[in-house]
Amino acid sequence: MGARCLVLVAVLLASRSSQIFYSTDQCPLIHVQVGEKTVRKASWCCGVAPSNLTDCDENGTLFWTESEIPIGDFAPEVDTTTVPMEKLPSAVENFEKSGEPSAKYAHLYPIADWKAGWYDDEYDKIVNHYWMEFPPPPPEAHYAFAAVYFILTVVSLCGNSLVFYLIVRCKSLRTPSNVLVANLAVADFFMMSRGPIFIYNCLNFGPITGYIGCQLYGVVGGLTGVAASASLAFIACDRCSVIVHTFDPQHKLTYRRAALTVTLIWLYAAFFATLPFTGRRFGIKPYVPEGYLTSCSFDYVSDSLANRIFILVFFFGAWCVPFSIITSSYYKICRHVLDSSLTRIGQERQQRKGELRLAILVVLMIAIWFLSWTPYAVVALTGISGNRRLLTPLLTMLPAVFCKTAATIDPFLYALSHPRFRREVLRMWCRKALEKQRAKRAMQNHMAIWRSDGSLRNDRNA
Repeated sequence: MGARCLVLVAVLLASRSSQIFYSTDQCPLIHVQVGEKTVRKASWCCGVAPSNLTDCDENGTLFWTESEIPIGDFAPEVDTTTVPMEKLPSAVENFEKSGEPSAKYAHLYPIADWKAGWYDDEYDKIVNHYWMEFPPPPPEAHYAFAAVYFILTVVSLCGNSLVFYLIVRCKSLRTPSNVLVANLAVADFFMMSRGPIFIYNCLNFGPITGYIGCQLYGVVGGLTGVAASASLAFIACDRCSVIVHTFDPQHKLTYRRAALTVTLIWLYAAFFATLPFTGRRFGIKPYVPEGYLTSCSFDYVSDSLANRIFILVFFFGAWCVPFSIITSSYYKICRHVLDSSLTRIGQERQQRKGELRLAILVVLMIAIWFLSWTPYAVVALTGISGNRRLLTPLLTMLPAVFCKTAATIDPFLYALSHPRFRREVLRMWCRKALEKQRAKRAMQNHMAIWRSDGSLRNDRNA
């Protein structure tokens, strides 16, 4: 039958009314059937595509795996009678319509339970059964990932909502620079809003949300992931302009430029995120389950050349380009601040210290993003480089979940590090602490002025 050469041989079991279907397509499963129900499975490897079992005995190897067909009642008595090829198509057609995946451990996965949700035979065709070459993970592993994701989701949604609310509510925070911060908060918020899909899949041990749930999870993840990376890149450029080009109006970010930047960010992200839909005619696969089959992403274990090229381009656009911009921007910031801080006195030196603290905190945020997303990028590159056998479900699930920590930590880095954010939070929930903070800041200003006056007197006396 074209590329799939299937050979069907009818045999009888010793004391049962049964049939065994044999196939020579890359050592697939043999389905031992009693009546209408499949009761045993095993594997048959043969070096060539024989016309009967006698040929296979001479040119290949016939064996049962995992003791799925034990010696005894279900031991097959092989009938080497050749089956005429013209009688095969109808039987083969029925075999292909059975919807049984051909992976080694597919029969151990609760596919029947998934089909009670939105998982169907059509969706089963696009699921990469490479992951079913591994035994199903224990329920405890699914529950652990669900618990971790639940915590990350709650913390991220609360933190990003707080940042966005403060920027919208407080006039002092409605600056062009904070428009980019708000955009980052929106991207992180929607990235973690996919949590219920992942958690529901974990509680059902697989992709029970089916095609719709997987595509929604994948496209939102691709869209918000690229948008967050691009937002961080533009935030780095803005910080560089503020610190390095303080008095240059051409580098100043205005509301108009900020709005244009946000628009470009989402268009850029949408281009990459929608390619699994728009690029199917070029061979790009849709979003598929990965690892434990509870999260969805690009099919980086596929052998498709077009799919590999797409993932490589995505890696360049969503990881390499933002990382290059971020690295160059903060290199300029650090070099400028270190060169100029030694020549400042009094209040100017105090201002430079603030700028240095700001640069360090934003660099810390970028480092968290880098450490969060790089392991997942390495996993994807390993898959498309032809080394997918190095990838196990657990090895891919850990980076897939860990990369969400950036979306959880980002809002708190901004809220806890930026003085204006802290002040507005204290104003909302703790006015006494705000008054103490104001008194402390006034004392620091007086001390800075006193030191400046003292240094000037010393210079005059000298």
